[in-house]
Amino acid sequence: MQRPFLAFSSAALLLLITACGGSTDTPSPADAAASQTGPCTPTSVKVATLPALDAAPIYLGKKKGFFTDEGIDLTVGPAPGGSATIAAVISGENQFAYTATLPYMQARLNGLPMVALNNAQWQVKSVDVAASNGHIFVKQDSPVQSIADLQGKTIGVNALKGLLQVAATNALVKAGADPDKVTFVEVPFPSTVDALAAGQVDAIFTGEPYTTLAKRAGYRKVADPYLTFTHPFQSAIYATSKKYLQDRPDAVACFQRALIKSLNYATEHVDEARETTAEITQLTPDVIAEMTAPHWAPGINVDSAREQAEVAVKYGMLDKMPDIDEIFADAVRAS
Repeated sequence: MQRPFLAFSSAALLLLITACGGSTDTPSPADAAASQTGPCTPTSVKVATLPALDAAPIYLGKKKGFFTDEGIDLTVGPAPGGSATIAAVISGENQFAYTATLPYMQARLNGLPMVALNNAQWQVKSVDVAASNGHIFVKQDSPVQSIADLQGKTIGVNALKGLLQVAATNALVKAGADPDKVTFVEVPFPSTVDALAAGQVDAIFTGEPYTTLAKRAGYRKVADPYLTFTHPFQSAIYATSKKYLQDRPDAVACFQRALIKSLNYATEHVDEARETTAEITQLTPDVIAEMTAPHWAPGINVDSAREQAEVAVKYGMLDKMPDIDEIFADAVRAS
């Protein structure tokens, strides 16, 4: 199986973590965390994430004992949305968050003291195929033949001014359409297929497992917006708060080590990630077998985050351009 992107060993990535943040005399909190190489004080932590294939590595890592081996008693809870998971970390309810890249950037612009740690998932180049798992669908009898035909139409997305709207806007512009002449409607992921069936929207932009369910319902794919970006699309990341990083650098280091093991293991054992997905969802094995897995290997694609931010600022989905190098300074990076 071809893997054109980074799939570092855990040891190599630990060296990379240590290198992040430069070579100043006073190490950053992330550097201090990375320098912790001994056994961790047994620590209970909570992380909110998606009960889905996209987030399977952390569930699989817990199942395989990677977190226990590092002294981490991990509780994984459902994530209602990127902004909510960030708020739970800031409040101290959770110690770590799975969040889409855009809400993290918005949080940093709003002054929230968050720290990006590592990749949760990339799109475009997945562990399965050179494709993404997020598509725009229309009904089979729709007059829409391409994304350019959606000008003047409605598109259902999971959150207004969110990651999917940024990606769809980029795709519309690349196709020569005017995104200001497209109406985006908020439709939660679980309702996307039904919303299209009911005619509530002209098209839906959705992700797994709903892309597979849309295909099974006979809906027609008209666009793969993630493919319209120059850089492989950094969909989601893991993050913590600056306070927790400062207070418990040892726990953050142990979480990072276990997460790296989990991401690498899931990349090399996709079938086990699918089995784990069956355990944490109500989906049947045959549906899970058809789903496209994302790119899980450790390392945040910072160039992708910068490109997303530029599109979001240009079309009014971010107030201003964040300092990308600064807000990802403490993260494990892909190159």
